[in-house]
Amino acid sequence: MAAPERGTWTVYRATVLMALGLAACALLTSAAEYADAGRTGVLPAAPQQAVTGACAAHAHPAHHLGPGTLRMVDCRDRAARFEVLRVVAGDAPIRCGGVPGAELAFPQPATQHHPTATLCVTLLDVQARGPEE
Repeated sequence: MAAPERGTWTVYRATVLMALGLAACALLTSAAEYADAGRTGVLPAAPQQAVTGACAAHAHPAHHLGPGTLRMVDCRDRAARFEVLRVVAGDAPIRCGGVPGAELAFPQPATQHHPTATLCVTLLDVQARGPEE
């Protein structure tokens, strides 16, 4: 009488194979998250001084349309509300009257490195976004 054949898969082998499969899945997931980390994350730095084509937001988020200073932000930043069409020397908002497409003018105070200027801006076509977005 021949001895009964043992099955190829034992509980030990099945457990080891399952553990190796889970480790491989964890490694692939970690590698995918690492690869995506370079694409998301911190936005590029916005220019410190106003230049044509830059985007801006109110210096104080509680301000709505009206007088006040602007801060430069990256155009993909959710705080961006304005696009700078022209930077005019001096604090005379009337000079923005001849700038095509200019909707608002924001006088900017002088700083240690930049003289007083007026930003001729247009509103970006964005809706107000909440902090949950």
